[in-house]
Amino acid sequence: MLFIDNKYTKWYFQIIESAKLNPPTNYSEKHHIIPQCMNGSNDPDNLVALSARQHFICHMLLTRMVSDEPYLSKLKYAAILLKSTNNFNVTSKVYEQLKSNIKQTPEWIVKRTSHFKGRVSPTKGMVPWN
Repeated sequence: MLFIDNKYTKWYFQIIESAKLNPPTNYSEKHHIIPQCMNGSNDPDNLVALSARQHFICHMLLTRMVSDEPYLSKLKYAAILLKSTNNFNVTSKVYEQLKSNIKQTPEWIVKRTSHFKGRVSPTKGMVPWN
């Protein structure tokens, strides 16, 4: 079984179905319904446009929907990347505000973060840019 049958899985697919019926009108992010680390494809039927907040929440939910390794480790890593920014943990609301206001961000920050190649250390947070 790909996903555990629990409330998190139900919530996840409710968000996905809602986004399919009412796509975000402003800023949106592409999300793989079945994650690529779980052999999800780039086919249009496996992709959905989500608001930044929905995307953040979906990645948090995915970590509660899977128990099989190595999938769980990869999903947790993806969630950590979304949640941690230079040792500053954000909520889904703050994440959405940061992502949707990117056009108002000074260009030198956008340029630097667009080439981010950092990793997450469980004890030290984000590793600086290379």
